[in-house]
Amino acid sequence: MRGTLRMSLFFILAISMVHPCCDGAVPRSLQGKWVLVEVHQQDQIVKMTHENSGCTITKDELILKVGTLAQNYQLHADPSTTPPQINTALKTDNGLQVSPGIYNIVGNQLRVCFAVPGSERPQGFSAHVGEPHFMWIFKRYIETPPFTKNTAPTPAQSERLRLASDQLQGTWEIVSMEWDGRVFPGKVSGKIVIHGDKATSFGGEKPVTYSLEIDPNVKPAQLNLLMTADNELQIKQCIYKIEGETLVLCHHFKSNQARPE
Repeated sequence: MRGTLRMSLFFILAISMVHPCCDGAVPRSLQGKWVLVEVHQQDQIVKMTHENSGCTITKDELILKVGTLAQNYQLHADPSTTPPQINTALKTDNGLQVSPGIYNIVGNQLRVCFAVPGSERPQGFSAHVGEPHFMWIFKRYIETPPFTKNTAPTPAQSERLRLASDQLQGTWEIVSMEWDGRVFPGKVSGKIVIHGDKATSFGGEKPVTYSLEIDPNVKPAQLNLLMTADNELQIKQCIYKIEGETLVLCHHFKSNQARPE
């Protein structure tokens, strides 16, 4: 049964009807690696157990792998609609074949619901008997870097780790902020208090406390802020540097995104 379904996933996408594409670039919240957990169709649910089944989403492409099979699709999304829309497109000898769908992200879970060939875009997330839909459920793949403290460091690495940890301890006032190459034009406030292997951020509606991991033995030095929310591990993968009394910290706005270079 599972082998047949794996083949049908690609078959459905390959022969989907030509349909107007969403024109938008894929939002960052969709980008990254996802593990395929379940496939729903005609009230049947197949739980995927193959660790290589999943997809990688970039700003304009979806690379789907189901077991040993792989296929690349052009990807377009429109997150401004309710629910957000997503289209996969495959170039064939007969032109561009497009599958219209919808998606949503809750925590680390991604649901994508597509229409079968000849049907309109789904209006909801279901794949019951009589509905011309199929739905994939993914879980975000979180890759925790191998930090020095989780391995067997050399004496020199251990010393650098101790010194780096000591340097980070204390209260850091936020004095400036920038994103997308632009400095935040308004007044910024807030602080981060680092004590031992914990970091607490003040400045939002309420303080947020993270577990702290650092690796000063790479360049640039790396830092992870970890917390659990909605029963899912949330990781902000950061790089950092300390210049005198200034700490510069760089990370994506949302958790579970790739570490900046």
